[in-house]
Amino acid sequence: ALTGEMRSLGEITDIISVKVRRQYENNPYPRWVRAQLLAEAVSAEAVFKQSGLRFHSERDLNLATPEILIAGCGTGQHAIESAATWRDSVLLAVDISLASLSYAKRKTGELNLNNIDFLHADILDLRSLDREFDFVECVGVLHHMRDPEAGLKVLIDLLKPGGLIKLGLYSEAARAPLIFSRRRASLLGAEPTDSQIRGYRRTLLDAGGSELDALCEWSDFFNLSEWRDLIFHAQEHQFSLLQIDRLLDDANIRFCGFENPSLIKKFRTFHGDSSSIYDLGAWQAMEAQDRSLFTGMYQFWCQ
Repeated sequence: ALTGEMRSLGEITDIISVKVRRQYENNPYPRWVRAQLLAEAVSAEAVFKQSGLRFHSERDLNLATPEILIAGCGTGQHAIESAATWRDSVLLAVDISLASLSYAKRKTGELNLNNIDFLHADILDLRSLDREFDFVECVGVLHHMRDPEAGLKVLIDLLKPGGLIKLGLYSEAARAPLIFSRRRASLLGAEPTDSQIRGYRRTLLDAGGSELDALCEWSDFFNLSEWRDLIFHAQEHQFSLLQIDRLLDDANIRFCGFENPSLIKKFRTFHGDSSSIYDLGAWQAMEAQDRSLFTGMYQFWCQ
């Protein structure tokens, strides 16, 4: 019933978007039951003041009553946590998978959140919304598009002047251990069906060894939908930090920083207090010494 009620921008036509949509209709992602919600919502101003992010123009920021776009919300965990976190906010959460959106909408109702709306659409078609946002959050999405740069440019066009965008992109260094497993799955002719995905995982479990040890570092190994996302995804790009630096420069947006305090602490230990935490080249040098730093993605804000 929820699927039939979902508002839609129309047919999804991009060939890669169609393939990715098919994957997430069959295997919605991520699988979750409970969201991590704050006991009480907080203002965006309070959050960002403590974040250590460097804004390049604070004059245009609307931190009091932000309109927020969650671009690629999947099953809604991220969108719901954002809706519950940002006080006095209004959210639009968009995804290409109706199955994922239906789950997100059901969980939103269970949690009695009334500041979030859902839309079935491809990011590539969002310019037709004729609407602008104070924040855009797009985590774990652009790297599954045929042309991540094209997707990013659409999202930037939806930002108000001085608006903020949070991006989450896969690290080429962190995901290097997955490449061999993907190639072997391809050579074995393993198809992304439930039985063959499970069969390939059983092959790895029976073989054991260093490859299995590396894969077990990802919790995705233990869940069918997430295992498919990890090894059998229909489309995936990975990035280095220097590539991201060029991507942001080409898109005319400025890096504001990573928001993870433990990462900042590691950076200070590695480089010393004199080095800039806003220098992606310095972060790349650090990652070269520890490729596990960004196993869960690069997650950062830009303006």
